[in-house]
Parts: sequence; structure tokens; C-alpha cells
Amino acid sequence: KRSKDPLRIPLIDRHKSRGGVELLGKIESGTIKVGDKLIVQPVNVQIEVLKLFLHEEEVDVAKAGENVQIHVKGINENEVYMGCVIAQKDKPCYIVEEFLGEMIILEHKSIFAAGYSTMLHAYTNIVGVTVVSFISKTNLKTGKKDAKKPKVAKSGDL
Repeated sequence: KRSKDPLRIPLIDRHKSRGGVELLGKIESGTIKVGDKLIVQPVNVQIEVLKLFLHEEEVDVAKAGENVQIHVKGINENEVYMGCVIAQKDKPCYIVEEFLGEMIILEHKSIFAAGYSTMLHAYTNIVGVTVVSFISKTNLKTGKKDAKKPKVAKSGDL
């Protein structure tokens, strides 16, 4: 797994506990230790790790691939939500308003064009997005991109 990469823990849930807040998530990359001072993004609140639990067993360290329960101080339960990401203060996540992505349309009733709005599911985050434009279309049989910029997309397109 990716234990040497920067810490990334998308949060699944949170709840209040004695003396702090419990955060639940899966460590996608990096390592977390008791005593670490981290940041919750995109809210940019600093936290300190008080305790770590793997399957209800208290541990000192947890690595990429593990589901972890983190007892922290420095944040209120109402400041954090599903979709936030725990990261290292010196290696934060990139926060963007716009990105270039590749998508495959598995099933859609009709064609759609630039301006189409939908929900994007990325890890534990669900956010509304709008397609700004299509850059290219890939032929699924050959894997080659068409030279012409498409105006619309439909089911089965990449």
C-alpha cells in the first residue's frame, strides 16, 4: 500500500466523545500516529491525534489501507463532515474549483452537452458539478482519441 505517500484520510463519519471528537475513515495513503498534529480540509482546522483504534483495538500507528477511528482534539463535531480529508499540515491536499477529468458514461437516457450538471462521487465526498466542455472522445475499440472536439456525449462514450 501507499504508506510512504502524504497522509490522506477521507472521512466517513464523526461523532462527539469524551474530551474530543471521533473521526472515522479509511487511510488511502500515508501513516498516522498518536500525537500527530494534522489538518482537516477543506475547513482548514488543525487537530491533534489523541488515540487511534483499529477494529476497536487501541493502537499507536495506523497505515494506508486500514479503516481507522481517530480520537482528536482541536475541532468541534459541527465543523467537520463526510467528505472532509485529514492531511499533514506540511503536505495539504489540493483544493480546486475546476479540474480536467476523464469520464466514461455508463448509462444515460439521452445525449448531454456542456452545461450539464450532475453529482460527482469521489471517495466519501458527493458534490454537484457542471460539465464545462468536452476536450476529446476516445474510441473504445482502438483506444485512440478522435481528432475532432465533440459537442455532445452519450452512454458508452469515453
